[in-house]
Amino acid sequence: MCVPLCALSSAPQGWIGVSNYHRTSHAQLQAACSYMHTSNVSLVYLLGHWCDVTLGAKEGFSTPELYRKMLELPGCSSLVLRYAHGHLHENRVWARADDGEAVGYIVGGSGIDDQSRELGFGWMDSRFGREMFAYFRLQRKADPKGKGKVAFDNFEEIVGCIEARGVDDCLSYAEVWRNTSLPPPQL
Repeated sequence: MCVPLCALSSAPQGWIGVSNYHRTSHAQLQAACSYMHTSNVSLVYLLGHWCDVTLGAKEGFSTPELYRKMLELPGCSSLVLRYAHGHLHENRVWARADDGEAVGYIVGGSGIDDQSRELGFGWMDSRFGREMFAYFRLQRKADPKGKGKVAFDNFEEIVGCIEARGVDDCLSYAEVWRNTSLPPPQL
């Protein structure tokens, strides 16, 4: 899996990783959700690689499809679920809920010199009863094919800021894709 994410949490959060190439049964997903539920996890991320069956995932097993299945499964439907995947070597919000809030992200542009024009990373923070997903764009190339001249390069500035002051004091460099309240953990 190739999803460059960093996370910080004071509230319990969970991560479920899946192989989109090998079939994941509903029973396996339900067992993972049940474990999260009994562990009082307040936020669960499903992490996978593929976003679409035309790109390598087995039919019905892309990360977005598994996420939608999980929303329906007993034990999963009571959790706050989100997902992230890669493969396309780009970085953006992939899906939004009916209320317009981001629920799925593609964070796959992490330096592969093909069609990707971006280098960046996602930052997920669930401290203080909040859920924040921010994206730090470190570099962008001018050519749509990802080759050649760099359009902008914030790598040294952003990394220097984070090293000197920590992520919280450098969020002005990030695009905040989600910043909402979390429900309290169910005890």
